[in-house]
Amino acid sequence: MVVHPRRLILMALALATATWSLSAQAAKTVAWAELDSSEAPADYRSAGASVPVLLMRALSFAGERLLSDAELESAGALEGQARITAARAAVAKAQRARDIAALTETDPAKRAYDLAAAEKTLRQARADLEAALNAGTDAEPQGSVVTLAPWAKHATGVLVQAGGEPAAHCKEHSLDYLFHGSIRSSGRFLAVHIKLYSAAAGIDVWSATEYAAPDDLASAVDALTRPAATAILGRPYARLTVLAAPVESRITLDDHHAYQSGAIYYEASAVNIELSAPGYSSTSTLASLEPGADTFLAVELEPLAAGPVLVTSDPPGASIYVDGVLAGVTPLELPGFDGERVVRLTLPDSEDVQARIGPEDSGDTLSFSFEPASDGSFAQRFDQAKDDFYRSLGWFILSLPVTTLSYGTFRSWYDAENDALSSGLSDPATIQTLETNYWTAQGVFWASAAVSAGLAVNAVIKLIRYVDAAD
Repeated sequence: MVVHPRRLILMALALATATWSLSAQAAKTVAWAELDSSEAPADYRSAGASVPVLLMRALSFAGERLLSDAELESAGALEGQARITAARAAVAKAQRARDIAALTETDPAKRAYDLAAAEKTLRQARADLEAALNAGTDAEPQGSVVTLAPWAKHATGVLVQAGGEPAAHCKEHSLDYLFHGSIRSSGRFLAVHIKLYSAAAGIDVWSATEYAAPDDLASAVDALTRPAATAILGRPYARLTVLAAPVESRITLDDHHAYQSGAIYYEASAVNIELSAPGYSSTSTLASLEPGADTFLAVELEPLAAGPVLVTSDPPGASIYVDGVLAGVTPLELPGFDGERVVRLTLPDSEDVQARIGPEDSGDTLSFSFEPASDGSFAQRFDQAKDDFYRSLGWFILSLPVTTLSYGTFRSWYDAENDALSSGLSDPATIQTLETNYWTAQGVFWASAAVSAGLAVNAVIKLIRYVDAAD
């Protein structure tokens, strides 16, 4: 069977939409409200919005939550009630199916068969309803860890309005969790009070207050970050951060799992960290992780002992430049390098050869061959490419005033003709003159615009050649 490409695209879009919908339904929405700053000094009331934004960014790593006992009870009640509602709907549906079979089927044998099947379905539906009623609304919820997702409007910079009841905000915006609170004066300091409201539990499940000088609210944000993160995650956590030198080091954990900066751990554990990089000695270290504190490791790899590198060429006698400095002629033994160096070999009437040499080349022999030089030396080709580019750019710039003026001219004739016609001018000779001038000016404009476009394309081509010459 041949499937039309358009149908495949529609099927893919439908599948992506369905997948997104399921994940969106499974996730619990977390939102931040502006802090009530009515009791804060007038100069610092903007902190009512800036502090939640800073905390929201600091807590961006919190992507799941371990439900509390109150939330589990509430979730169980909701699931139990949902099962009872579904069982009642199933009973009603089975009764309708039985009644339809009894009233619409005229064949006695088929009616008897359909009624027997409908009665069996109805009996099962009633048994399921009885079981749901006996279980009540204290059912055990499925799973205790839920996925968290930020409120969609936060992406546009919107916060939930300050004040009001958090339950009302959660109901209005379909939120599961809401950070809210206040910021007020407390002597010479500002008191930042943050609370976390759970819509399922119907209460604030966490609150904390930090004090900071008016010009040092960042310290309050830092102090609140871990408690707020612990509150929304529902349990203490540890985060691992490895700072490696060199920065391009490859970092793996334990069984060669890839390292992720800021990975979250909920259990006390010891993690073996392995680091490696070209030109450096590999090393490993053990990190002890304890929920409730972050672990930072700074590891500096030792460079490998660099051995000499022998550079040869065919033919010999080529000049060797290391990072632009003449080092000698081939064959030549270069000392070992701790880092990468750019080596360029030159030979009269031949193209230059360039390569990178690093610690990984220690003890090796590097051989280079030359190709006959193309027209002119590298410097000449580079200068020629540069001159061609700037010349083409200059012609393009010079063409722009002509194009601009011709556009203004043809627009003027166009407006003049329209004004004349709208004013009731009926002189055929004048109208013909206006129209002729309009078409002539428009032709000049399009011709000049085509020239400018061609010069622009030419300048781009020359720029590409200029860049290639530089490379």
